[in-house]
Amino acid sequence: MLRVFYTDDQPLGSALKQALPRGATVHELSRRTGKKLFGTGRVSRTFAVAEVKAAPVLADVVGLRRDLVVLEAPGISGNVGAVIRTAVAFGVGGVVLLDTELDPYDRRLIRASRGHVFSLLVVRATTAAFLDLWTRQGRPLLVTDPHAAHAAEDVRALRGPLALAFGS
Repeated sequence: MLRVFYTDDQPLGSALKQALPRGATVHELSRRTGKKLFGTGRVSRTFAVAEVKAAPVLADVVGLRRDLVVLEAPGISGNVGAVIRTAVAFGVGGVVLLDTELDPYDRRLIRASRGHVFSLLVVRATTAAFLDLWTRQGRPLLVTDPHAAHAAEDVRALRGPLALAFGS
């Protein structure tokens, strides 16, 4: 579904209106709201044209052929955004956020991820649901521990996509 956002002081141009596909929704915001969103900088007439996709769900990780990063109970949006940005740089297939109310589309997370949250599969789930799904798939789960009995080099022997879990 396509959505267009604009402020009420600058109506949409007729060319844009005509170019919108059938079913596109148009959202009008007050100028005051636009100022709050963008601060004191110049406010664009049309500031967003977005294709909204269905929110990803935990089952979407099953088809991934790349590693996952799993974050248990993350609490700071900016830190999660930085992890997402790093995960993209390392070619990770997705990030799973366990047991958190954190919104993957929080403005601080989006900013810290430099927008990469939109190019990577990011899902929220409970720990129990993730463990059930992952173990039924027979896939390896690596849990970080500063006092682990295995060295990082031992990971090389594991085959297939891995889930690397970090948490508190």
